[in-house]
Amino acid sequence: MLPNVALNNCCEITPTDENHWAARAIKDKQTILNDEELSDFLCKVRNATYASFKVISPSSQQQQQQQESSTCRYLMIIIDNKIKLSFELLLQYIADLS
Repeated sequence: MLPNVALNNCCEITPTDENHWAARAIKDKQTILNDEELSDFLCKVRNATYASFKVISPSSQQQQQQQESSTCRYLMIIIDNKIKLSFELLLQYIADLS
C-alpha cells in the first residue's frame, strides 16, 4: 500500500530535451530507464521509489520564473517492468487515497 504523497513537497526538474526520462514518462505515460537515468531519479528523490515532480519545460522556464501561475505536477513511480501494473488501477488507487 502506497503512503499518502505530499504533493507540496516536490522535486523541480527541467528536462534538457524530449529524450530526457521525465519528458518521455510524461509523453508516453511510462518509460524504461537506463542505469544512468535511474541513478538520476533516485538522487533527485533521495532513494525513494516515487515522488511528485514539478516539470518545467526549458522554453517556458524564464516565463515561469517571472510569473508563477498554474503549474503541472506529476507523480512518478519506479516499478519493476515485469509487473503488469495497470496504470488506470494505479490512478484509481491514488485517487482513493485523497
